[in-house]
Amino acid sequence: MVGWRIAALALVAVALGVAGIGCPAGKDSPPSILLRNVDLAVGDLALQSVGKELDADSSKVLLYFNVLTEGSKQDPDVILSSENLDFMEAPNSIQLTGDFTGNDLYVSDYFTDVVAIWRDYRDLNAKGFSSPQPDVLIEEEVCDPFEILVVDNRLYVSNTYGDCFEQGGKQPVDGYVSVYDNAGAIVEGGGDLPTIMFDVPHAQGIAVVNDTLYVAAYSFCCGFDTGSVYVFDNMTQRLADVQLPPKGGDPYAPSAVLSDDSFLNLPDLSPVRVDVFGNRLYVTTNEGILFVFDNADSLIDGQAPSAVIAPTTGTVGYAGDMKMLDNTLYVANDGGLDKAYDIGMTAFRPGLAIQSGQNALVSFSVSNSQIPWVSGFAAERDVLFAATGGFDCCNYMGDVHIFYDADTLSIPRPADFVLPALKDFVNPISIDTNDFVTSEPTP
Repeated sequence: MVGWRIAALALVAVALGVAGIGCPAGKDSPPSILLRNVDLAVGDLALQSVGKELDADSSKVLLYFNVLTEGSKQDPDVILSSENLDFMEAPNSIQLTGDFTGNDLYVSDYFTDVVAIWRDYRDLNAKGFSSPQPDVLIEEEVCDPFEILVVDNRLYVSNTYGDCFEQGGKQPVDGYVSVYDNAGAIVEGGGDLPTIMFDVPHAQGIAVVNDTLYVAAYSFCCGFDTGSVYVFDNMTQRLADVQLPPKGGDPYAPSAVLSDDSFLNLPDLSPVRVDVFGNRLYVTTNEGILFVFDNADSLIDGQAPSAVIAPTTGTVGYAGDMKMLDNTLYVANDGGLDKAYDIGMTAFRPGLAIQSGQNALVSFSVSNSQIPWVSGFAAERDVLFAATGGFDCCNYMGDVHIFYDADTLSIPRPADFVLPALKDFVNPISIDTNDFVTSEPTP
C-alpha cells in the first residue's frame, strides 16, 4: 500500500502541484478584507529521497504571513529548519496563538519528544532564515506528543506513550495529557513543568471547549474492548485543586468515560480525533466511522451515540481531522482507507445536526479536486486549509489546498489556490492559522 501511495502522490504532486496543470490560478486577494491578516504555519516532515537541492531532507516549520493575499507562488516569510534546530524532526502538531497570550508559535515534535515555543512569531522574519532557537524548549514530561492545543492561556499536550521515561528512572506509563497553566508566561526553567497530568491510555487527539477537556484513547490496553474518550470537566477547578487544598473532589479523575457500548462494542475500533461543535462531541476512528454524542457538556459513562456515520454510507475518512465551517462539517481521510475508495476528504451539510446514515454532500478526490488524502485542517471564517502530507512514512509528498467559501461548497472542485509540494516544503503533516491582530488591515 505504501508503494502505491508514494507513486500516486508523486504523480499528483509533480504533474499537478508543480506544473500547475488543472489548478486554478492563485488569487491576489481573499474574498474579504477581514481575511487579509491570516497567517499560516506548515509542519514539513521532509522527504529523504528527493534531493538536497530542494532542502527536501530537512524537516522544518514554515510561516506564511498574510497568506491569502499572494497566491500559489508566494515564498514563506520564516523557515525553521532541522539544518539549524537539532530537535526538529517530525513537527506533527502546530499552534499559532492570537489572543491575550500574544502571537506565539507552539510546535510539538513526535520523534524528539519536545514542545518548542517561539514568542511573537511575526518578529522572527527580522532575524532572517537562520532558524532562530525557540524561546522555550519543553523536554520534561513530553513523550511521543500526538497533539497540542493552546486554549484559555493553557497549553495541553497529549502524550501517546511513556516509554521515553524508562531511561530517566521513571515508571513508564500508558499515556497521559499534560496541562501547563499560564502558557503565555512559560520560560526556560520556569513554568515548563505541567501544572497537572491526567492518565489516559495511549492518548491521541484532544479538544478543549467550555473549560472541558476531551481525549481520544487508543484501544489496545486497559480492559476496554474498544477505544475510549476521556472527559475532564471544570478544568479551572481542577487546576486550582492541585495547587491548593482540593474543593472540587479528585482533580485527576475523569468526569466521564465513553467506551464499549458508546462505540457499539466494535472490536479493534479506536477513537483518534475529537472535537465539539454545537454542544455535540464528534469522534473519528481508525475504522473510518464517525460517532456523534449529544450534550457534550454533560456526558455520562458509556453514553450511547446519537449519530453514527459509517464508510458505507457517509464515506468518512480514516482517523481524520475535522472542521466545522458554519453548518458544513469537513472530515479528512489520512490515507488508511485509500484501497477502498479514492477520497481525500468529505463534507456533510447539515453538519451540526448530522444524523445516522447521512451521506456526504461532497467528496473530494484526486480526480475531482487533486486531493488524495488530508493530514490536517485549519480554518479561518469561511476559508478551509487542507494539508495533504502523510505521517506514516517519510516518502510522501503533499500540498496545502486553500478553499474560499468552504461553508457553502456544494460540488467538488479544485482549491482556489495551492501551495505546492517541492517548492518550499515536501510533506506537510501539520498546519494551523492565526488571524493576526493589527490595528489596520495589511494593504
